[in-house]
Formats: sequence, C-alpha cells, structure tokens
Amino acid sequence: MKNTNNAGVHQISLMDEKGGVHVGVKLRKVADELEMSMEEYLAFFDRETYEVVRFPPGMYDEVEMGEPYETRGDWLDEDWKSAEMVVHNEERFVELPSKWDIHDYEIIESFSYSIKDEQVRTQVLNAIRGSGAFRRFREHIEYHGLLEDWYKYKSDWYAEIAREWCEENDIPYEE
Repeated sequence: MKNTNNAGVHQISLMDEKGGVHVGVKLRKVADELEMSMEEYLAFFDRETYEVVRFPPGMYDEVEMGEPYETRGDWLDEDWKSAEMVVHNEERFVELPSKWDIHDYEIIESFSYSIKDEQVRTQVLNAIRGSGAFRRFREHIEYHGLLEDWYKYKSDWYAEIAREWCEENDIPYEE
C-alpha cells in the first residue's frame, strides 16, 4: 500500500501492528518487496516506521557528497527527500537486497533441478542454457503445466532471502 508521510516521502508500508505495537514485519511483505525491486532504485527499510523508501542510486551519492539540491520535479523531489533521510540517518535504515544481489538465473536453475520427471527436467535444463534462457524456461514450464509450481518455488525462495535478510539485520519478523 503506497502512502505519503508528512514530509512527502513515498513509502510502502511493511508494518504489521497488534494493539498499536510493532511486532515485526510480515515476511511475505518483505519477500514481495524483494521480488518487485527494480534496478533503477535503491530500497531501504526504516527501522523506526517499518516502511521502505526508494530512490535512484545516483541520488544517494549526490546527497552524500553534499551536492546542492535543484528542483527536479515533484516525484524527484520526494526521491531527494528520501535520499537525504537515509544518508543522514544511516543507523536507522537498512538497504534491502537489490536485483544485483538476487540472481534470478540461480532460482530458475534450482527449480529446474527440482523437477521430478527426469525427461521434463532434462528438457528444461537444456532450455535454460544460452541467450533467451528466461523466455525458453517460461515456455517449457507452461507447456509442462509447471507454472503454479514455479510461482510457489520462486515465492518460497524470496521468502527465504527475506528471512535471512531480517535475521542478518536484527529485524523482527512474522511468518
């Protein structure tokens, strides 16, 4: 759920409340954030609000180096505010793993090896070699009726990444 706080910073809430007290982030929401992450944005978890802020990577460097702010348009103004908040409160924010940290090819390869039918497994493993691997992978798993299995496998994989990230960063979570 997108919202905007008083400072006009775009945020996506990961908060889970019981009686007004933070009990931890929902692991599924963190996993969904990781799955939806974009190369064009850095994402940081706010330990105080249990929310995620995003902004382009170049802005982090500009704020850190003390570059003067120039109006860039409403949506970039919000990104700039997010970058300033993160740079000036580093202990409060934890960077989420990016698309560069999560290797989708490794996930499809692992899923391919998990296919029980040896003939199908061999076909899918051969399909994911070389250029166009992701497209061919999708075609093969659709053809063999494995699309739902793939979605579950990928979802579980991202949930495990989210769990490890929460544990490494001492962020309380709920399954």
